[in-house]
Amino acid sequence: MNRFFISISALFLAYITFGFYLSQYKFDLFGREIKGTTIFYNYKLHQNIYSNISIGSGTYSSISEESKRSQSKFILFTDLNPTVNLDHDRYVMNVGQLFGAKIINNENSYTVYSALNKTAINYSNSTFLENYPQDVIVIDHMNTQLKPVEFADGLDVINLKNLANKVWINKKVSTLWSLLFYPFNPRLALLRLYRDPDEELRIFDQMSQKKKLNLYLSSEATAKAVPITNWLIKFPSYENVFNIASERLLMTSELSSNMENDKRAIFNALKAGSFYVTIDTLGDSAGFEAYVISKRDNVYTFMGEKTSFNSTQRLFFKLPKEPNVYHEVVLYKNGERVDHRNTSSGDFPLSEPGVYRIQVRVSARLPFPDADKWLTWIFTNNFYIN
Repeated sequence: MNRFFISISALFLAYITFGFYLSQYKFDLFGREIKGTTIFYNYKLHQNIYSNISIGSGTYSSISEESKRSQSKFILFTDLNPTVNLDHDRYVMNVGQLFGAKIINNENSYTVYSALNKTAINYSNSTFLENYPQDVIVIDHMNTQLKPVEFADGLDVINLKNLANKVWINKKVSTLWSLLFYPFNPRLALLRLYRDPDEELRIFDQMSQKKKLNLYLSSEATAKAVPITNWLIKFPSYENVFNIASERLLMTSELSSNMENDKRAIFNALKAGSFYVTIDTLGDSAGFEAYVISKRDNVYTFMGEKTSFNSTQRLFFKLPKEPNVYHEVVLYKNGERVDHRNTSSGDFPLSEPGVYRIQVRVSARLPFPDADKWLTWIFTNNFYIN
């Protein structure tokens, strides 16, 4: 019996010691800020957030508080198959609450959002959504068991829940490690459950050559409460999920913080693809910029836009901070890697028409049992050069 307690005590001491070691780890991948002229205002948004109205555990107000702590500007609530009219978009505690829905039926699975036509839209009627595309944003969840949504504005390419499930299927020990040490360093533990969505990106790139599509992120935040006696453990918390990744809306004019004035601009940016996706755990990407400029006529083309090809076009990029680690800015054309830079700013010449996008990748040195790992920090939306 004494040996048993000695063994348990030794394991517990080892657990606490290693947990303390992990708690000291900080992501220090970027250094000084890169100065320069900026074109865009950058706003942080999370979508596919569930409240206690459906499958989540938090109220709109409590989730907004956690969102504010993670320095988010907007939350897109998409409670599952709502049976009542959606609330109107609004600002609460200087956080924009946007209200959409997640629809799952026998045929399709998709997210839908409208800024101006909430009460008029029957969210279970896909025919209406298809006939009034100017009023709604529809995001296909890429569920292989269901039919694709032909009229979708884009694909749910980076779905944090699905990516974590894939890690569980392929590396159960790694998942258990993350769960075990989550209390000591939540950001590190959750990052270990993230992998670049290679298969989803391949499908997205193939489909983008046939029609214009946007690349969306789904946070899939529920903070589902786990009852233990009289306590409720919210795992993972909304705030910790918000700290993993986000969509960054890019606006050429500043928002007013008055929802009546702002909602059309927010809707337009999400529908047009004027945003990029970033893994915030690796570093704050506010200030990142990418756009196509034609030196012949000084015309700019932004993410999600289409333009005609000419031989003077270049795809410009600028990182917000100087990386402290190995990094690369990779140019993809029609889904194929065609060029890269190891600089903090620069451009790529565009030699022919195609669908172009950028991924910024960094080599992060993670603590034991991990080592150096290449992860994508930023995914831009497409530039369509016809």
